[in-house]
Amino acid sequence: MSKKIVIPIVGMHCRACETLVQEKLAKVTGVSGIKVSTVKGQAEIEASSDINQKELEQAVRDAGYQVGQESKSWLNTKSSVWRDLILAAVVFGLVYIIFKSFNINPMWSLAGSPESLFSILLVGLVAGFSTCMALTGGLIVSLTARYSQKHPEATGWKRFQPHLYFNIGRLLSYFILGGVIGLVGSVLKISPLVWAILTMIVGVVMLLLGLQLTEAMPKISNWSLALPGQTAKILKREDKSYSHFGAGILGALTFFLPCGFTQAMQLYAMTTGSFFAGAAVMFIFALGTLVGLLVAGLATSFIKGKAAQIFFHVIGVLLILFALANIANAWNLLGVRGLIGSDDSPSVSASGQVQELKTTFTLKGDINPNNFTVKAGDKVRLEIDVQDNGSGCMSTIMIPGLYNRAVTLVKGQTIVMEFTPKTKGEYPITCAMGVKRGTLIVQ
Repeated sequence: MSKKIVIPIVGMHCRACETLVQEKLAKVTGVSGIKVSTVKGQAEIEASSDINQKELEQAVRDAGYQVGQESKSWLNTKSSVWRDLILAAVVFGLVYIIFKSFNINPMWSLAGSPESLFSILLVGLVAGFSTCMALTGGLIVSLTARYSQKHPEATGWKRFQPHLYFNIGRLLSYFILGGVIGLVGSVLKISPLVWAILTMIVGVVMLLLGLQLTEAMPKISNWSLALPGQTAKILKREDKSYSHFGAGILGALTFFLPCGFTQAMQLYAMTTGSFFAGAAVMFIFALGTLVGLLVAGLATSFIKGKAAQIFFHVIGVLLILFALANIANAWNLLGVRGLIGSDDSPSVSASGQVQELKTTFTLKGDINPNNFTVKAGDKVRLEIDVQDNGSGCMSTIMIPGLYNRAVTLVKGQTIVMEFTPKTKGEYPITCAMGVKRGTLIVQ
């Protein structure tokens, strides 16, 4: 005769945790069925009537978790946590105001097209401390920071190793996939709508990770995007950290993250028409970003104690700010008058008149003028005199909802955008990533 035993478990946060607990419980003699749930925070066990429940509880502890109920509130009541978060927000706010006052934008640090491998390396260095730090670095730093929080006894070198394998996988994928892009050209070109969706997804994930690192909302500390059970089992080791292989795979997949600098390099790699040329472009670019990403990795691996807790809170605030920026950019593309439900379709002007607009693009000043007012129903012709090559995230230009094709800014060219707006309202002028650079008002 069998009986059902329910054991409450504290500390599980993903499918991999469920798999680990299940493996330990399965080794207990007399167990015939197991169902572990992270959501419920418990394990339901079918076992023989003479089984010792203490053996089951010990199996849970052997898996690295605690037996018992866990009660978490939505908001943290510790004043020290909120002090760290407010201080970090104030500091970042002041830095933003200073940058804005002096018209400093890290995206515009380098001009020109990637005409040599050395210039590509420099672009990678800038990206590694800006957008790649925000997207790629943000994800790996978040994950390893969470690991450091849960395993404070681990040595700095042990906590840093996943970063090395992550970047090795990243370098290999950029070389191979860069070569593929060089061969097939525009076949792998991703539309602005797809970039917008990916940016929104990454923004939401980063927001969740940032909130978890800040510890502001304890109730969501165990929420995560879980890998399928069997996949997690392959990527997990006995020490409950992702394997070197898993870290490498994660690094390899960052090739598909919507980073503007990466997108610009991918577009350039497409124009090479050669496997080795495309591979060289993407590999050298990834090599340049390596510096910034490893700096972030060193920080999360070797800072410990109270300093580590404060550092995690600061990183969490920074991730939240990056996440909100990504979500705002994606909304510029996915908004009511954006790529979804757009006005971008052929039509005849109501009066037969053409509204001609002209602007000039320079690397230092972006487009100038950048605000326009037009009449609904009449055709618009916008000419852009491109005097510098676009750079990084701002290498393309489009008007979501009116002109949805992202056009690359190439020095010496005159870009002509023709469309007929039908719906009144404000339309942002953006890059393909949704970063706003001006406004077109339809009256």
